[in-house]
Amino acid sequence: MASRLLCAGDMNPSWPRPRLLVVSSMVLSAALLGGCSDDNGANPAGSSSATSGTGASGAGGGGGEGGGAECDAGSHRGPDGACESSLASWTDGPPLTKKRDHHVTFVAGAGASAFLYVLGGVQDNSTLLSSAERAPLGADGAVGAWSMGTQLPEGMAGHMVALVENTVIVSGGFRAGSSGQPILSDKSELAELQPDGSLGAWSEGPKMSVTRFHHAMVSSGDTLYVVGGLTGDNTDNTPVVERAVVSSDGKLGAWSLATPLPEKRSHHGLAADDAALYVTAGLKGDPAGVHTDLRDVLRAPINADGSLGEWSTVGELPATLATHSSFIHLGYLYVVGGVEGSSKDTNHVRRASIGADGILGAWEDLAPLPKARAHAHHTPVHGAFVYSAGGAVDHASMPDVFVGHFE
Repeated sequence: MASRLLCAGDMNPSWPRPRLLVVSSMVLSAALLGGCSDDNGANPAGSSSATSGTGASGAGGGGGEGGGAECDAGSHRGPDGACESSLASWTDGPPLTKKRDHHVTFVAGAGASAFLYVLGGVQDNSTLLSSAERAPLGADGAVGAWSMGTQLPEGMAGHMVALVENTVIVSGGFRAGSSGQPILSDKSELAELQPDGSLGAWSEGPKMSVTRFHHAMVSSGDTLYVVGGLTGDNTDNTPVVERAVVSSDGKLGAWSLATPLPEKRSHHGLAADDAALYVTAGLKGDPAGVHTDLRDVLRAPINADGSLGEWSTVGELPATLATHSSFIHLGYLYVVGGVEGSSKDTNHVRRASIGADGILGAWEDLAPLPKARAHAHHTPVHGAFVYSAGGAVDHASMPDVFVGHFE
């Protein structure tokens, strides 16, 4: 794989061979970890948000069938009577306070209390961030001014996020660590959304069975699913899938094993609707060594008890793709940005219809992002809008925020 997926290892010729992002602990020296602590501190006492469709990578909205009520804003009635929509254009929003990539992005709240949130990440492939920022969302989809909020418990990048009711959960990632050396993590943390839209203090949840970096996580109902990712010494990925339930009081239950992927995978996208999980592309093997770039789409049905059925291949992208985002909206699976064809940071936005049997239709190109970007792993949908914040080109972090408009 070409350099779009690799660390900026040539920043110091004495460092060992690069891995994806900061996968060698030598990349972040003690001085850089100090810089991470300067990013609002390494271990704050926070005080003062469901899945991509709403926050991290999950279900999009539904549509009415036949006649009856009007379609929601951002959609229209199609030839078959169902509500449908397409991504028509992108506009600029106010840039992030801190440029970043390998971060998480989600939307929480409704009406005048809706906010776009961005947590953690890395700057220019060197400094892990613990900072968090949020911006109010207008009824017209416009992003308001960014302000800093409750930061993460430590600097982290390549972690994932999901939202169940008012509980925000982050998992895994490459973290600053208490030893002074960045490490892969098996941790999960939770924070509650407050009435004013801020995040409460973070608390530690149950650990996953394996460390994960460049994995994926999504919620469906009250259940979280984590899928794949780099693990071990960062040169290999895992097929392990786990799930955990968030109780009505916001507590995260223990992780349990779910149906594993057919083979190891990392750097993929993950989306969910009410019926199934969809994994898009990614890679298998050592991202800085021998590996295979992927373009397939896998589906696992969600059973009534929250367990997963067997994974099956339901489609194939036009090109290999990694470090992109994916979401489901009104019966379509979308993929946004990422590294395409192993070496090109892309601005492509594509979608494919999801059939009644879960099989994907043909992919179609939509309005592209104004700029190419990779490592912006979430594009949350809120009403008639979708949001892409931050990311990187050639591992140079970006502050840019784009608002996509459905019609």
